Amino acid sequence: MNEIREAALAHYYAGSEEVKQLAGSFFRFMDIDGDGRISVWEFEEFLKQRGYRVNYNDFFIELDNDRNGSLDFYEVLVLYYIVKTKRGSCRQCNALLRGQYVTCVTCFDSCNESYDLCSTCSYSYGRSNHNHYSFLDNYAMLMTKKGSSSAAASANPGIHPNYLPGRPSCNGCRTLLNGLYFTCVTCFNSCDASYNLCSTCYGKGRYFHHHTFFLDNYAMLVNKKLSSSTTTSTYMPSSSQVVSFPRPETSTTVYVYGGYHQPPNTNKWEKAVRAFEALEVALGIGVSAYCAAAVCSIM
Repeated sequence: MNEIREAALAHYYAGSEEVKQLAGSFFRFMDIDGDGRISVWEFEEFLKQRGYRVNYNDFFIELDNDRNGSLDFYEVLVLYYIVKTKRGSCRQCNALLRGQYVTCVTCFDSCNESYDLCSTCSYSYGRSNHNHYSFLDNYAMLMTKKGSSSAAASANPGIHPNYLPGRPSCNGCRTLLNGLYFTCVTCFNSCDASYNLCSTCYGKGRYFHHHTFFLDNYAMLVNKKLSSSTTTSTYMPSSSQVVSFPRPETSTTVYVYGGYHQPPNTNKWEKAVRAFEALEVALGIGVSAYCAAAVCSIM
C-alpha cells in the first residue's frame, strides 16, 4: 500500500486546483455525517456499492495509516486514487492489485473483462484455473501497446548495472523504475520515446517537460484496455466499474465490526449519491476525452 500511497500523494500535489477540489469533494461525499472523518460503516458501504471484491476490514486497516480507527483526508486520498485509476483485484484471492501482476493476453486484447492475477497466485494455481495460457506482467503488456523501439529508447541502457531490457528509468533522477511510476500520455501515444517519472520526481515537480498530462503505469494500462474494447465492440463495464447506490436501510442501527453505528440521514445520503454520480461521470469523461484526443491538460 505504501507504493500506491506515494503515487496518490504525488498525483495530488502535482495536480491542478481542479484535481485538489475533486479530491476534497470525494472526501465530503463519503463523509455522510459531516464529522470530518470516515468511519468503518461509511467506508464499507461505499465499497459495497462499487462492487469491490475485497476484505473490507483488512482494506480499512491498510488505509488507516495512523491506526486511529477512522480515515482522515490523506488516508481517503489513497482510496480516491485507487477508485479513480480503476484498480482491480486478483481473480483468485481478490487481493487489491499492487506493484507487479500478470494479465491474460487473450482477455486483454478481446472485449472481455481482463483476467488479472497477483504475483503469488500467478505462480501457484491461478493460471491453471483459466482457459487461456498466454500471460504477461503488467509492465510488459503496457510496452506492447507502446512499441518496443520506443520502450528501449526510454530505458537509458548502460546507466544501471542491473538494467533489464525494456525497463525504464526515471527521466528526472535516473533511478531504475521497478513499481508504480508516471508516464506522459502524449509521448506514450505518439511515436516519441516515453517520458517516465518516479512518484517522488513527479509529485515534487523535479522535471522539465513540454507536456503536462501524466498517468501512472497501472492507469495507463487500464485506459488501453478500455480503448481497445470500445473500438472493437460494445464494451460492457464490469461490476467493479459501475456505481449502483441503493437506498439506505430503514433500521435504526447497523452492526459492523464490533460496534453499533447510526445509519446516515436519508436526505443527506441521497444528496451525496447524486453528487458522487456527477463526480464519477466528470472523472470518467475527463480521462477518456483526454486520452482520445491527446491534448495537453491535467486530469
